[in-house]
Amino acid sequence: MKSLTRISLPLVLSLLVAMLANLALAQMYQESPLLAERVAAGELPPVDERLPVNPKVAAMESIGKYGGIIRISNVADNMSWMYRKPEQLDYEEGFGGPIGTGLYHSWEWNDEGTAVTFHIREGLRWSDGELFNADDVLFWWDYYQTYTPDSETQPLGLGTRQRLYSYNLQAPTLEKIDDITIRWTFPGPNPAFMHNITYGTNSPEFYPPQWIEPVHPEFQGFADDDAESRIAQWAEYMCGSCFGATAQHQLDGYPTMSPFVVEHREEGIGTTYVRNPFYWQVDAEGNQLPYLDGIEVTLVSEMDLRLARLVAGEIDIANAPFWNSWRLLDLPFILENQERGGYRTFLQPSARAWAPQLYFNQTGPVRNRLYLQNRDFRVALSIAINRDEINELLYQGLGEKWNIAAKRGDTGFVEGLGELFIDYDPDAANATFDGMGLTERDSDGFRLGPDGQRISLVLAVAVPAEPIETVELIADHWGQVGIETLVRPIDRSQIRIEEPNWDVLAHYTEAGGFYLTRTDKWLAAGDLIGTTPWTLWNSTDGQDGIRPPPAVQEFRRIYFEDVLTAPSEEEMTARFEDLMRLSVHNHWTTMTLYLPNVQTVAQDLRNVREDFSLEASNLWARTQTWWWDR
Repeated sequence: MKSLTRISLPLVLSLLVAMLANLALAQMYQESPLLAERVAAGELPPVDERLPVNPKVAAMESIGKYGGIIRISNVADNMSWMYRKPEQLDYEEGFGGPIGTGLYHSWEWNDEGTAVTFHIREGLRWSDGELFNADDVLFWWDYYQTYTPDSETQPLGLGTRQRLYSYNLQAPTLEKIDDITIRWTFPGPNPAFMHNITYGTNSPEFYPPQWIEPVHPEFQGFADDDAESRIAQWAEYMCGSCFGATAQHQLDGYPTMSPFVVEHREEGIGTTYVRNPFYWQVDAEGNQLPYLDGIEVTLVSEMDLRLARLVAGEIDIANAPFWNSWRLLDLPFILENQERGGYRTFLQPSARAWAPQLYFNQTGPVRNRLYLQNRDFRVALSIAINRDEINELLYQGLGEKWNIAAKRGDTGFVEGLGELFIDYDPDAANATFDGMGLTERDSDGFRLGPDGQRISLVLAVAVPAEPIETVELIADHWGQVGIETLVRPIDRSQIRIEEPNWDVLAHYTEAGGFYLTRTDKWLAAGDLIGTTPWTLWNSTDGQDGIRPPPAVQEFRRIYFEDVLTAPSEEEMTARFEDLMRLSVHNHWTTMTLYLPNVQTVAQDLRNVREDFSLEASNLWARTQTWWWDR
C-alpha cells in the first residue's frame, strides 16, 4: 500500500494540476448562452477548444452582453459577401491607416524588404470546425489566386487578381514554413503589400478548401487535354465566387472566418446570419465574440419605403452596399423623427461618396473620343460644374468640394491637390472650349464640332447608385457652356463592358484612403472605368483592346515600376504623392463632392463607431463588438 501511495501521489498531483489548469482555462473564456446549450447537448466542443491558443482581443468602447439580433435594410440585393470582411490583417483606425493583427498574430520583414513571414494563430477554425492553417492559404494561392483552367487560351494575367500580390507585375512565391507559418518572397521590396492584403477581398479566408475542392475543376478527374471541361467547371462554380447573386460564399452555411455565418439567403428578399461558434476574437474579459446572436438583412429597394420603415422602428442600422446609407436630402426628415423611430443619427467620415465620380470615356464613341482624350477639355468640363449649387440644393451644404485625390491622413495626400479644378468658373471653361476652336454654335446655343455637327455627350448614370438629380444638374451646367449633355440611366452591370457607348459615367467613388490599392478609381490603363480597352491591351500584351497613348503608358509604368517597388514605405509614400500630382494634373476623372455619410443606429445598440465609416457595407464595421444595452 505504501508503494502504491508513493507511485500514485505524483499522479494525483498531476491530475489535480491538470484539473486546476482546465478550470482556469474554463474561467478564462466565456461564451453565449446559446452556444453553451449546444456544448451541453454535445453539438459543439467547449469554448476553449473552439478558440485559438491566442485569440485576438478586440478593441471596443464597452464590454457587451450576449443576445439579440439586428435588422439591416439594404437597397440592393443582399450582397451577403459584404458582411464578410478581410481577416488576414485589419485597419485599426481607418481605411489606409495603421495595420493591426488578424488571422496573423505577428509578422516580420527581412532587412531587404523582399520577404515577409506571417505567423498564423494556432488553433484557428473555420465556422464548420475545420482547422485553418498554412495549408488553407496555399490552397487558395494554388487553386484560386494563381489557377487558370487553361493557360493556353485563358491565362490568368497579372493585371487581375494576382496584381495585388505582385512585384512590378512579377508573381511572388508563397511557401509553407510549418503549419502556422508562411512566407511571401518578392523579386524586390514591396511595402505596398501589407495594404493590399489588408484591403483585398480575394483572400484565403473566403475560399474554404473543404467546400471549394469538391467543385474545383482540378479535382474532377478531367484528362490533361480536356481544357473545355475544366473551363466549364470553373465558370460554373468559381468565377462568381467574389460578387453577384450566385457567389459561393452566399450559400447557406458556407464556411467563414468572419463573425457571422449565412444561415439562409433568399434571392431578392433577404439573408439571415447566425453567430460563428468558432470565431477567434474575444473581449478584454475573455468573452467570445460576437455578442449578437445574428443579423437579418432585408432587401428594400425603394428609398422612401426604407425611410418609412426607419421611422416605424423596423431598422436597427442602415446599410447600403456601394453608397451612403441615407440621402443627405432626407436628413431633416430623419432628424425630425429620431424619437419616434427610436434611433440616433450622426454624420460619419465617408468611405464612398454619393455625389458621383465622373469617368471620362477616352476609348468610347469615336466622334467624342478625341475631345475626351484632351486634358484641357476634361478640365473645362470639371470647372463648368457648379458644385456649390449642387451642394446647397441636394446635400444640405454638408459636402466638401474635392477632386480625385487622397484626403488628409491617407497615403498620397498632398496639400491643396484635392482642391484643383473644382471651383466653378464658366468663363474659363468657355475660354478653353473657344481656344480649342469650338467657337461655332447652333441656334440652341450648343457648340459645333469641325464637321458642323453639334457636340453632344451621353452622360450615363449608374442606377440606383447615384441620385439622378445630381447628374441632371451637371448636364445643365455643361449645357450652359455649350456642351449638350444627354442623361442616360444604365444598370450597374453595364458599366464595365469593353466597349461602353457612353461618353461620361456618373458612378460612386472611393472617397477614403484607398487610392494606393483601388486603381480602378484613378489609374488610367490600370482598371479605370472608361479606359477598359487600354487596360485590356495591357493585360493581353497587345493582343486585344486599344494601345494606350505613350503618356498613359508612362503613368502606368510609374505606378508599377517606381511606386510599388520603392525600397521603403516612406519612399513609396513620397513617390505616390508625386504620382497623385500627375494624376490630378491629367484629370483622367473628377469627383463632384466629398460627402459625409448619414448613419442611423438604434438608440440602445452599442459599440457602433461614429468615427468610422459604416456605409461601405460593414466590411470594417466590427459587427462582432456590437451589443444590445437592454
